[in-house]
Amino acid sequence: MNDKSSAPIQIVTVERPADVRAFVDTGYRLNERYPQFVTQLRMDLLALFDRKKNPFWDRAEYQLFLAKREGKIVGRIAAIDNHAHNDFHHENIGHWGFFDAFDDPAIAKALFEAAEKWVRDRGRDAILGPMNPSTNDECGTLIDAFDESPIIMMTWNPEYYPALIEGCGYSKAKDLYAWWMSADDFTDRYQKAAEFLRKKLKAEIRCLDMKHFWDEVTLIKEVYNAAWAKNWGFFPMTDEEIDHLAKQLHMIVDPDFTVFAFIEGKLVGFSLTLPDYYQVLKGIRGGKLFPFGLLKVLWNQYVAKKIKQSRVMVMGVVPEFRNRGIDVIFYAEAVRVSKLRGHRGGEMSWILEDNDMMNNILEKIGGKIYKHYRIYRKDLV
Repeated sequence: MNDKSSAPIQIVTVERPADVRAFVDTGYRLNERYPQFVTQLRMDLLALFDRKKNPFWDRAEYQLFLAKREGKIVGRIAAIDNHAHNDFHHENIGHWGFFDAFDDPAIAKALFEAAEKWVRDRGRDAILGPMNPSTNDECGTLIDAFDESPIIMMTWNPEYYPALIEGCGYSKAKDLYAWWMSADDFTDRYQKAAEFLRKKLKAEIRCLDMKHFWDEVTLIKEVYNAAWAKNWGFFPMTDEEIDHLAKQLHMIVDPDFTVFAFIEGKLVGFSLTLPDYYQVLKGIRGGKLFPFGLLKVLWNQYVAKKIKQSRVMVMGVVPEFRNRGIDVIFYAEAVRVSKLRGHRGGEMSWILEDNDMMNNILEKIGGKIYKHYRIYRKDLV
């Protein structure tokens, strides 16, 4: 569906709570015609933009824009000024995210110009995206595999988005890989190798203790920022941000899929794999659980047992214990639990295109790259 009318585009700055709701709803309205489309629940997206409840906004600011033509909303974009990113990387860039539009270059041009002006007015000399709203959340534009639905907390977009973005002067900054591994790809050979490494390292591996959930979150805080400090686009999360994320994940985390590694009593890494709840959210109109969406979720999860895949979402090892095989042990645990759950396989995402260590490991243990996501950049001076 296109909206290539000759009528002019009006850019509306979102200020009122009602307009924030319209901004969130636009993502559903423009994409629900695609059978592959799945995204976060409406209430979660509204909470994401709540400056009082989401601690990310203690160190960042945003402005939302809607594009209208003849009174009809035809697109949206968010401009983001992430102070934490700039302070950590000693950069002077802004970000954009949450871009959605009909297949019309005029709409994209008007939206990106609005976001770029907002960022430029704040003194930034380049803009990077999509970040929804940062690398600690969803990010990247899908550039292939458009016939595949996204896995939990990954993005999806129609195939015309890359051309719209590039047509507005953006070029590749970095590609992100999504790897797929079926339950059968990780063979007994790799399981035996993981067990050998576990014994060699004298590693204690245990899963999440839900009875002491917040004590476990405190443990994660000890290693999270150290484990990712050198990653492109990373910036440290505050304790409040980690707590906020933990609250979001508390209801959907599978404790057997959350694994800690200790060596000589010291926590050296952890891995978080999530069941793909997007499989049970698919088809819920407007991302609304009520009045009937919740019944569909419960039916799919408990009666139809629709969840047949998972996503290795977070995996980190502190620098002094890298390259010793702990990541192979984590993957082995994820595969073991996947088989117990009856899953057909899982996604490992996202991995930076130049993270040679992780990409080589995933290839060696039977993984295959099946999706590519792109982060775009544009200089503003």
